Amino acid sequence: MKQTVTFIKKSELAYRKLKENEDYNRLPELNVISCSNVGWNTHVDMFERLIAIEKPLNETLYELNEKHLFITEPMLFQLRALVRLLIPFRDFSETVSGEKYVTASLIKGSLIKLK
Repeated sequence: MKQTVTFIKKSELAYRKLKENEDYNRLPELNVISCSNVGWNTHVDMFERLIAIEKPLNETLYELNEKHLFITEPMLFQLRALVRLLIPFRDFSETVSGEKYVTASLIKGSLIKLK
């Protein structure tokens, strides 16, 4: 999946085709999101975006003869499962690392939500 994201990010033609396919499918213009090795939650963002643009993304890859980079149905199933699993952890991380003062009651509520 990271190869797919890298391909779209580095190819001007692929980026343009993705925008055309999003427009054709009447979807908002969204680009792929790359993940970083520093913040694990960027992987969740990348997975969510791949799910959101899967159809125009695969159309783009097909048009450019890059079928080996397709997001397949089994991959999509795994992405959705990972997102469902990781979203509470991402939300918790964002809550406790925010700029506001974190209270004990906020942490307790978030931990209960993770159970």
